Amino acid sequence: MVVVLDTAGFISGMFWRTEAHEVLRAFAEGRISLAYSRVILDEYAETAQAVRAEERLSVDPQPWLAAIAELAFEFEPTPLPDGVCRDEDDDKFIACALAASADALVTRDQDLLALHKPFGVPVLTPRQLLSHLAKRGKR
Repeated sequence: MVVVLDTAGFISGMFWRTEAHEVLRAFAEGRISLAYSRVILDEYAETAQAVRAEERLSVDPQPWLAAIAELAFEFEPTPLPDGVCRDEDDDKFIACALAASADALVTRDQDLLALHKPFGVPVLTPRQLLSHLAKRGKR
């Protein structure tokens, strides 16, 4: 299963024991594949450093960033029409999901969730993805 994880999900999963952390564990364990674009990886890195400094967290984001660069799949984003998402900054996740033919875009961002299934790509919360993985594992 190929998944695009938005930046908030990456940050939440890396620094805190949230459902997004379970999504990152699923990636680390090979139960899902992550897809990213260069602009997404750059945003992960920039945001991780800012949050780490602001929150004075001891977790080093570099191992996760390195794992994504090494084990996830990089895609050139598919060009989109202007303004697909209410927050244009979120369009990069949809563009990557399309380029990767992703099975899901994972987020808790209401601007993305409101789209439901843009261009045929389901937008799921981390909880919904984990539920899907659990059902798949029982087959």
